[in-house]
Parts: sequence; structure tokens; C-alpha cells
Amino acid sequence: MKKTLYLLALLVCCTQAFSQTCFVSFSTNASPSGNQLLRVQINNTTSVSVGSPSHVVSFLVRWGDATTNTVSTGTSSHTYGLPSVYTISLIKTITDTVTSSLICIDSSQQTITLAYPPCGTTLTVNSVTPTGNVSVSANTPATTTGMTYTWNWGDGSTNSTGATAAHTYNSTGLYTVTLTATNGTCSYTNSTTVNIVSTCGGLTTNSSATVSGYNVDFTDNSFCPPSKYKVSQWVYGDGSYYDGAHSTRSYTPGTYNAILYTYWFDTLSTSALMCQDSNLHVINIITSPGNTISGYLRQDSTSNITSPQYKVWLIQHDTITNNLFAVDSVIITGGSIGYTTFYQFNNKAAGLYRVKAKLLNGPTSGMGAIPTYYPDKLLWSQATIINHSGGASINKDIRLQYGTVVSGPGFVSGNVLAGANKGTASGIPGMTVIAYDTLNKAIAFATTDASGYYTLSNLPTGKYHIYPEDAGYTTTKATISITNTNTTIAGTSFIRSFSNKTINPFMLNIPTAGTQTFEIYPNPAKDRIYVRWYSPNKQNVNVILSNITGKVIQHVTRENIGGNEIIFTQLQPGLYFITTESDNNKQTHKVIVQ
Repeated sequence: MKKTLYLLALLVCCTQAFSQTCFVSFSTNASPSGNQLLRVQINNTTSVSVGSPSHVVSFLVRWGDATTNTVSTGTSSHTYGLPSVYTISLIKTITDTVTSSLICIDSSQQTITLAYPPCGTTLTVNSVTPTGNVSVSANTPATTTGMTYTWNWGDGSTNSTGATAAHTYNSTGLYTVTLTATNGTCSYTNSTTVNIVSTCGGLTTNSSATVSGYNVDFTDNSFCPPSKYKVSQWVYGDGSYYDGAHSTRSYTPGTYNAILYTYWFDTLSTSALMCQDSNLHVINIITSPGNTISGYLRQDSTSNITSPQYKVWLIQHDTITNNLFAVDSVIITGGSIGYTTFYQFNNKAAGLYRVKAKLLNGPTSGMGAIPTYYPDKLLWSQATIINHSGGASINKDIRLQYGTVVSGPGFVSGNVLAGANKGTASGIPGMTVIAYDTLNKAIAFATTDASGYYTLSNLPTGKYHIYPEDAGYTTTKATISITNTNTTIAGTSFIRSFSNKTINPFMLNIPTAGTQTFEIYPNPAKDRIYVRWYSPNKQNVNVILSNITGKVIQHVTRENIGGNEIIFTQLQPGLYFITTESDNNKQTHKVIVQ
């Protein structure tokens, strides 16, 4: 009986500790600001204390309008597109970064009723001309009666002219235009800036803004003559801006006034600002009607990539042909704060899908993010299938997996070739090759180059499974061992069969000369021969190609540390000899060109 009471007490204690660890606490309030009249602010007061350094706390807020964001503690804001009643959910998770396991999860909900503030008024700059003429307008969507609008132009002049107004500035400069909207019982203040510069002799801003779902692609197409250089600045209308001719911005539902300011500078004398022009784009982002597949890409907190760029594929599987094919893809740029990036596919038909994400501007080998399928799988065959019913929105987050290699002496190389017939195989570029340890944990990865060649370096001693990943193909892994006396393993190569949908290991013609490791392939060849080698020491390497009569076709001498490559091309059919010389070691090998 005592043992039973003890176990019950322990269970209650542990349950309370778990609950306290994952308990969620937050508050909400309407907080209109500028043109964001339906802005809501939450204050996350949840504890972030954890029981282990490897435990990471993350927060996800679902705003109730088909949009989600990762947040931290403290205040965060969101702007809605339409007045309504919204249910806001805050979700807290604690995960172990070592085991990638979920420690605990908890959530809390609050409902908020949103309406336009009685005097809440948006401010739009309709035009700014190089001669100093500015046109503005105000809009009070609550349709409150008896409204008056006062405009302070920032140059000492003020007037009350109603919901639309115009002003002419007498000198160049940056001015703050302030609007005060009131009806005697309420008031609202909004402001923006305009930049007045001199004329540019006919130069005008020419820009475009293309809306795709929640994303808008902005481009400055303005002409710039040879005597000047151009600077572009996009003011997105949501409180942020971007310096550059081309950019992409993700919005929450609502209406935004995005303005492109184009500045022309003199390149012949003082590099002084000569003139400015602008374009206004009214951006309408509607609340998603549903029928979306979306989520967040979560990268490791140790990533040092400031602006990660990802490509995300939406993939379907043809069970008859066993082919995987992408039905849609998107390239998105995220930020380092929170280490999360939002993706979304709109208006997708009902069906079974896989989602794959790849970091485009990260390292292509060693330690870094590996292309990952939802939710956290490196192989397509292990990916969780998404059952999309159509007409509804689903959220599927992808946690990108990372190679966790530590320093070691091991070096593995090889090639991934396409085609099942000897002599006709060609290298497959862009394929991910992963090295797993005996616990099936990704240790390192590499991406094949234009010739299908890959290298994995700095591997610790141990046993590894080498696995090329290609959607729709079944791979037979190659198993290798790195030892203190055998640190370099070349020729761990594979051939992909389109007809069989397989990727299988095969051995290349790999001679060795001293400490030099050579790869010569394919043999027989069709129109080119590759000679690659890895050298742990600095030494001269001679590679000689000769024909059957002994005539030297090409003689190459290299001195280098690391990997090298020679490609012999434009070869006529026949028998050739390749001689490799290194450290008083000489070997000759026959190669047939068909």
C-alpha cells in the first residue's frame, strides 16, 4: 500500500512539474497604429525556463485568420484584414535539440472582437512630383459622421481641407506629413514622410508589384542614364522598408500602400542627389479562402545565415509509374530571428502530398542543413504523407535536419551516374549524398557537382552508410569503414537506373599510386574520360593520355593538396592508355572509348 501511495504521489508531482513547465500565459488587446487599424497586440508572459541546456522553448501563435507566426516572450502584433471575431491560440513546445524529441506541448486560447476604431483613419500619399507637388487622401472605414481632417505638412503650414488634400513644397527636403482626424468625441493621428528633390529632366519611376497569395514581388524598372546612378527604396506600407531594385515581401491580410522611391545621383562630379520620383502601389491581401498547404521551415539555432533562402516543393507520387513529381514550388527568403520561415501553397486540389525544403544559400557539404521532407525526414520513402482534403487549410512545419560531423581524418569520394549501359553513363548534378552512422544519424552530406562527383571529408573513424537521395528511387546503401590506417576511400560510387527506379553502388576503375588515390571512369567511355584524385600531401602528379601506338595525346602535371580533376574530351573511338605517376610510383591503365 505504501508503494502504491508513493507512486501516486510521484505521478502527481511529475504531472505538476510538467504542467508548470509547459503552462502558457498571454493577454491580448486592440492596438491600432498608423494605417494598421485592425492591429492586435499580444503579451506573452509564459515562462521560458527549461530543465536542460539541450531543451529549446518555441512559441507559435495562430491568429485565427489562417495565418501563423513564431513569437518570443513579450509583445508581438498582427494586423487583420477585416473586422470580425477571432480566436487567438498560443502554443508552447519544448524540444530536445540532441534527440530531436518533443519534451512537452501546451496551448491557450483567447477571443477578441475587432472593429474599426471610430476615428481610425488611413493616410495615403497618392503622388509626389519632382516639382514638389504632393497629393494625399484620408479614409475612415468606420464611416463615423462629422469627421474633420487637419493636415500638417511639416514645413510650417497647416490646413483643413477634408479627406483629400494637396500641397506644394518650396524647397527640397524630407518632410513629415501628419493627419489628425476627429469628430469631437474621438481623434486619431497618422503620419508619413515625403522626400522632395529637384527635377530630373523627364526621368520617372517605373515599377511593378505582383501579388501571389500573401507574397508580393516588387521590381523597379526605372531607366537610368549613363551620367547618373540609381538607388531604389521600397516602403512596404506595413512599417518596414527595403533598399534595392527587386524584393519580395510577405504580408498579412489587409490593404497596404507600398511606395517605390527612386533616387538618381550624379556620377560625373560630386555624386550628389539630383532628383527623385515615386510610384504608389495599393496592395490588397485578402484572407485566404482556405484550401492551402502551409507551415514554417525551422532551422537550427546555431545557423549563422542572416537571410536564408529556401526552395520548397509540393510533391505527389504516381503509384503506377512509381515516379515522384513536383506539382508546385516556391523560393522564399527568411530572417535569422526565430530561425523560422513561412511557406504556403494556395488553392491545391485534394490529394496526397509530400513537402520538401532545401536551403539554397547554405554550405553544400559538411555541417549544415540537409534537404528535408515533412516533418523531419531526409529520405522521401520515410516522409509523412499529407492528406489534403481540399477546401480546408492545413499547417505542416518542417524541421530541417543538420549534419553533425565533428573533426576526423576520413575522406570519402565517388560519383553518381545516370544510365545503365556502360560507356553511356553521365554524372548526375545536384544530388544529395548523405553519410549515416551505425545509429542512422546523419553525420555529413554533400551535393554532387556538374559531373556527378561528391566528396565527404573530416569524418571521424567509424562505420558509415553512404546514401544518395533522389525522389522516387530506391537506394541500396554503400557501407564503408574509416580507420586510422585507412582514412581515404575513393570510388564509393553509384549508378541510377531510370527503368528500375533504383540507385545501386558500383566500383569504378580505381588504381592507387603511393599515397595518391585515383579514379578513372567510365570504362568503357563514350566521349570523355574523367581522372580524379585525392592527395593528402603536396606532391607532383603526372597524368599521361596516349593512344595504342604510344603517341602522347595529352600530358598534364599538377601540384596540389586535396582533390583534383582532369577531363579528356573529343576522343575518337579506340583503345587508350592512361599513365599516372606520383612519388616514384607509376601505373598504366587501359580505357576503351566506344
